[in-house]
Amino acid sequence: MKADKGTNFDFSNPKDIKTLRNIIIDYSMVIFSIIGITALTIIILTLFRDGFTKPIELIVYITATTLLITATVFRKKLSLEVKIYLISLLILAVVVANFLGFGLIANAKVFIAVFPVFISFILPLKRSILVLMFFILVMAVFGVLYSQGILTYTIDTEEYATMLSSWIVGIIIILYLSVGLLFVGHFYSKALINNYQTIKQQNQLLIDKERKYRLLYETSNDAIVMIKDEKYVDFNDKTLELFQCSKEYLVNKAPWQLSQSHQPDGISSKEKAKNIFEKADKGEAQTFDWQHTRPDGSLFDVSISLNMINIDDSHYIQAVLRDITEKKLYEKELEVYRKRLENLVNERTQELEATNQELEAINEELTSTNDELYTQQKQLELTLNQLKETQKQLIQSEKMASLGILTSGIAHEINNPINFISSGVIGLEMEIKELMGSLQEYREISRKTLPESQQKMLNDIDQKHDIESAFNNIPRLIESIQTGIDRTIHIIRGLRTFSRMDSGEKSEANLHEIIDSTLTILHNKYKNRITIHKDYCQHGQIKCYPGKLGQLLLNLILNSIQAIEETGNIYITSQFEVKEKKYIIRIKDDGPGIPRENHSRVFDPFFTTKPVGQGTGLGLSISLGIVKDHGGMITFTSNTEKGTEFLVTLPES
Repeated sequence: MKADKGTNFDFSNPKDIKTLRNIIIDYSMVIFSIIGITALTIIILTLFRDGFTKPIELIVYITATTLLITATVFRKKLSLEVKIYLISLLILAVVVANFLGFGLIANAKVFIAVFPVFISFILPLKRSILVLMFFILVMAVFGVLYSQGILTYTIDTEEYATMLSSWIVGIIIILYLSVGLLFVGHFYSKALINNYQTIKQQNQLLIDKERKYRLLYETSNDAIVMIKDEKYVDFNDKTLELFQCSKEYLVNKAPWQLSQSHQPDGISSKEKAKNIFEKADKGEAQTFDWQHTRPDGSLFDVSISLNMINIDDSHYIQAVLRDITEKKLYEKELEVYRKRLENLVNERTQELEATNQELEAINEELTSTNDELYTQQKQLELTLNQLKETQKQLIQSEKMASLGILTSGIAHEINNPINFISSGVIGLEMEIKELMGSLQEYREISRKTLPESQQKMLNDIDQKHDIESAFNNIPRLIESIQTGIDRTIHIIRGLRTFSRMDSGEKSEANLHEIIDSTLTILHNKYKNRITIHKDYCQHGQIKCYPGKLGQLLLNLILNSIQAIEETGNIYITSQFEVKEKKYIIRIKDDGPGIPRENHSRVFDPFFTTKPVGQGTGLGLSISLGIVKDHGGMITFTSNTEKGTEFLVTLPES
């Protein structure tokens, strides 16, 4: 039987207490068996010297020792209760047999005082007192029997009291009980010390962990608020900086108390917050925009992410607030600028139409009189078309320039927090790897050095806390975060590519990177409903106007996305003709297709089949102009049952 050194017991856990008691009983049975064999040997020698005048006592001693040894050998198959009752029964048998033979001078009477103390470590106090009272009752019964002469001494008590063997048997019995009692006390004190040290180490780990999380909490670049019962109960310094207020302004306030009565969308702030909290209480993570009020009455917009978390068995809602006031201002300015451009286009269009009508009237008059005037009229029409095209290109260039400046600024602003998050994830991953490595090393050492019973306890703890699942999930979670960072970086790269301003000369670019950047920009319009199928050729370098080429691909892919009302597929392929040194780009969708009667007007300026306010009819017309600027060609095929396919041919340089 190996010693359970270093065992840690949780004295608040009934299972651990029962395990400790079982270990103590097992140790005691081994020690008692060894001492019992020694005592039985001396008793047999004594009885042999006296001529075996007490056969009943000898039978009891032999039977008790045999049962004890047998139970010790098979102790792991016996329950704790069976072993306790067996030891108690054997001790009682020895006491009774000893009283029968020796009466008042029986050495075994020391069991009456010590054995209940030993039992108190194993059984509840009430049961231990009952054992003590029962043993005292047994002694009292024998006292009455001897005092009334019912039982008489069969030995010379004076001679017995002076025999060395009697003293040796007494010493063995005292040793038998004292060693067991000392062992129990030692084992309990050692378990208590180990339990205290374990709790102390766990407390220190909790303190260190809390310090780390508090540091992350306080140094975050975003405002972090802890909400309980729909009120702010804790927040970091960034929150006070964002609200430009003192702690008293925020603590125990509900979000709607720190806002105007209604949000910009017209919904009541209190009603909207209540609906959001109801979803959050169900464990649903949420992201939304909100408008708050500072103490001075100024308004500011924030983007809020909500998550439900548990701390000390209490439910909290964690809110991460990010200031988007400037972003909202940019959006408003862009909307005003867009409306201004649309009004300008409408005004110019009306002017051109009026001019065109005048020219048509003049042309009708001159046609009947002079062929030369007819030729001039044709030239005027061509000039008018050129003016329309020039105006269209000018308006679109102004739009793209504004959009390029805006997207470039957004990409730059997003890039800074993404770099911070990426660095934080790397540090977090290193720390978690250290912790997981230490825990794994501890588990491996424990399985090599601890006995089977304690290994079972460790396995139970592993299953209870699902350690293996945590080992597997933590790297996946970090990988998921890194994937999100990489995707955001990819989106930023796409925005930067899209916002490039073309110079007067062509430059080298990668055709496939431009396609991928365009898909990244349009991802929000087709995600979860349209599947993109890409088949690129190996050769991808092209000499072009990157900004214009991006606009061309944006127009064509956006048309395909808008053509698919619900779910569908878009196929994008590239092919490089080596001999002719040109690229063939195919963009095909499985939407409803273009009616045949509209095929001849697809590339006409201002022609559109979309509802009023959803399109200007310039997209494909501009695309045709961009293809011509590159010296290429664009064609299409469309079927109302099979969808539409645009084919763009561009020279390599």
